[in-house]
Amino acid sequence: MLSVSSPSAGNTYRLYDSQTSTQYQDEQTNGIFKIKANPNSTYYISKVSGQCESERTQAQITISLSAIDIPNAFTPNGDGKNDYWKINNAQNYPQAIVQIFTRYGQKVFESKGYSVPFDGTYNGTKLPSGVYYYILNLGKSCNLLSGSLSIIR
Repeated sequence: MLSVSSPSAGNTYRLYDSQTSTQYQDEQTNGIFKIKANPNSTYYISKVSGQCESERTQAQITISLSAIDIPNAFTPNGDGKNDYWKINNAQNYPQAIVQIFTRYGQKVFESKGYSVPFDGTYNGTKLPSGVYYYILNLGKSCNLLSGSLSIIR
């Protein structure tokens, strides 16, 4: 989605694919355009009030990878703080596969998309405090990420 910041009520907004295009691609009263954007593309938006149309403002679209922030410890003790292993920005990789293993190589967790974060249990039983290991596969054009994870109870 491409949206106008602070759109004015009673106005219409037009989306163009170039500065000089005579035909707009979309027109919205709320200033929110749903588009299929190509990486590193440029669009132009104008504001229409009655018969008057403003000059077009450039909107640069840049699509890039989001930085993943992987904590190395969490405390699943039920106090409501840090009870889950939260991988920041994992939602930007819906096809990611997250796996967690014991030091002996037993898989204790696997998730595709990481919609449900790891809570420190395996088959409903609390895992003991200690060091575990993760492998994070973000997708076909990314390297595997791996490291250690400490459960502190």
